[in-house]
Amino acid sequence: MNSAKVEKEIMNKQVVLNLKNFQAHLPTKRGVVRAVNGINLQITQGKVLGLVGESGCGKSITCLSLLGLTKEKGWVIVGKAQMQGKNLLALDSEEIRRIRGKDIAIIMQNPMAAFNPLTTIGQHFLETIRSHLSVSEKASREMATKYLGHVGLPQPDKLMKQYPFQFSGGMLQRVMIAIALAMEPKVLIADEPTTSLDVTIQRQILGQLARLKEKARTGMLLVSHDLGVIAQMADEVAVMYCGYIVERAPVEQLFNNPLHPYTRALLASKPQMQKKPLQAIGGQAPSLLNLDVGCPFLERCNEKNRRCSHYKQKLIQYDHKHWVGCAKYSAEQRMLNHGLA
Repeated sequence: MNSAKVEKEIMNKQVVLNLKNFQAHLPTKRGVVRAVNGINLQITQGKVLGLVGESGCGKSITCLSLLGLTKEKGWVIVGKAQMQGKNLLALDSEEIRRIRGKDIAIIMQNPMAAFNPLTTIGQHFLETIRSHLSVSEKASREMATKYLGHVGLPQPDKLMKQYPFQFSGGMLQRVMIAIALAMEPKVLIADEPTTSLDVTIQRQILGQLARLKEKARTGMLLVSHDLGVIAQMADEVAVMYCGYIVERAPVEQLFNNPLHPYTRALLASKPQMQKKPLQAIGGQAPSLLNLDVGCPFLERCNEKNRRCSHYKQKLIQYDHKHWVGCAKYSAEQRMLNHGLA
């Protein structure tokens, strides 16, 4: 598919956030940590894009970099993140601050580190609301209390006066989700939103996210290790490995017909109801420091061949909505399989 057709398809899908050649690298004395390597993703209005992969594959850095939360730590972010006609990566700190929290919100993975311990929960909530909406303090307080109740927190009036260190990790996670839901953002980045939550509360939170998607037509980037949550919530799934997107497809298509060896290994490691031993992925992911150009999954792959060490990682269109980054599906390999090369 040529670039013009791709652009037309993106426009037709009402894409609210479009990542093009998105990269996040961290220069160090020992070399460059290549955490995100030229990914292309689209978040569509009213749809959920699931992002899965092992710890350390670049999912959280992608989320934080979109909101300008890594610049002061030395990360070099390049590429484009188009939203409402603007490249988020080119905005200054004041411009991104006006967008962050209102048009694009984030539920962070570690809620214990996301709140100022010297500021009450109420102050956190009211500051976010009044920074972006022209409402009175009374109205903003009523809104905060309502949304704290929506996420299952008891006695929200009392909780508004308490400090983060008086909350458990699961409670803080729900406070963060309540703040994000209250703003009804165009894009919601949810980085492990059900971490530290028990099954009952998890079900309630996922229901709230689903209602936000339907009510406000919010486009979501849902990051999770829980493949069950991804299967339940996502419309499309992108599989990330060593900073690359190695496969992308509609959720049913990816779960029923995974193409990349890493995707298949990831799905095989998911706990099943049947009494079968878990199939762990052998070996370890390579270091992101001075990452080689070839296939990053090479050393752990049971299906590798001599072409894999020279394969330049890129997504290949397998069919209309299914993309995969593997030498097995390259044009050269297909010709070889059919005896044409």
